[in-house]
Amino acid sequence: MKRTLRPYTLVLLIAGIVSGLSGCYYDNEEELYPMPEEACGQEVSYAADVENIIQTNCATPGCHVPGTGRAPLVTAQDVIQAVNDRELDDRVESGSMPPSGALPREQINTISCWIEQGAINN
Repeated sequence: MKRTLRPYTLVLLIAGIVSGLSGCYYDNEEELYPMPEEACGQEVSYAADVENIIQTNCATPGCHVPGTGRAPLVTAQDVIQAVNDRELDDRVESGSMPPSGALPREQINTISCWIEQGAINN
């Protein structure tokens, strides 16, 4: 006696295979691209390492300068206040700032290390 697959069995089989191949994909960037442990091994300086990143990407016309309605990020004290308010690191890490697109991972790591080291004006 010859056995044949019924049409609905074949449809269910194909649907099961396709659904298994197109499952949801939720990866965390920090788990995929963790900050190397040695990245914060040396002291990060505001003046030497962080200031240029902020001045180039944040304290630009129309963004975080006085008169725009946004918290200014012009001086070291402005930036430290943004860190204390938990605004700078949250927005930089999430990629929502700057509006032109997320900073490169190296710059994000530099800012994160500076914050981890106490966000001091050095």
